[in-house]
Amino acid sequence: MSDALITYDVSSKQIEMKERLKVKGYMDRWLANGRTYYLPNTTLWKQNTTAEQGKSDMIEVANYLRINLERAIVVPTSPWSGIEGRPHS
Repeated sequence: MSDALITYDVSSKQIEMKERLKVKGYMDRWLANGRTYYLPNTTLWKQNTTAEQGKSDMIEVANYLRINLERAIVVPTSPWSGIEGRPHS
């Protein structure tokens, strides 16, 4: 099993969607090489999960919140390259 990166658009309740996914173990940043990399607002990652599980988690949370999951994708986190960014406000 690998780590998975999820990204999505929802019809509403973006903050609630993100917070519920965080409860499921998804994170909006990661540490690498002594640096913290902050992901875009509707992008999260989770260790030791599959693409199918990531998709299932997004669908489950959207259904729970009674919102539309308009588009989404799940991909492995490796290899990667990024820009650190700033903490979310």
